[in-house]
Amino acid sequence: MRRALAAVTGYASSAEAWRRGYADEGLEPDIEPDISETFHFLYENVLAYLDETGRDFSKIVQKKRLVYRLAAKAA
Repeated sequence: MRRALAAVTGYASSAEAWRRGYADEGLEPDIEPDISETFHFLYENVLAYLDETGRDFSKIVQKKRLVYRLAAKAA
C-alpha cells in the first residue's frame, strides 16, 4: 500500500503540474496547487476515460485483487 500511495502522489503531482494547460482550463498561474482540486480533476477525467474506453473500474479492481491474491477466485 505504501508503494501505491507513493505512486499516486507522484502521478497526482504530475497531473497537477500539467493541468494548467489541459483543456484550456484558464487557471491562474499564481494559484497554489490544492490536492482536493487535483483529485476532483482526476476523478472527472478518469470517469470520462473509463466511459470512452468502455472499461469498468470495479472489474479492473476485482481482477487486480486476484492478481495480488487479495481475493479468492469465484467458484
